[in-house]
Amino acid sequence: MASLQALTFDLWQTLILDSSITLRKARELRIQGVFAGLRELGFRVKEKAVEAAYEASGERIGKLWGARR
Repeated sequence: MASLQALTFDLWQTLILDSSITLRKARELRIQGVFAGLRELGFRVKEKAVEAAYEASGERIGKLWGARR
């Protein structure tokens, strides 16, 4: 019999439920963090551009995730 090597859980919105307020705050923190990190590395980006990229990547991931369910 094979031994168990890994176990994963579908955590967010399954075992841990977020409210719309915490989801919105997490989104803001992610965008601000990416923006700050890029600026710190010398990239001249606008926060709106980071926000647009965040939204586009979320849409793409959602489509990939939905196609593989």
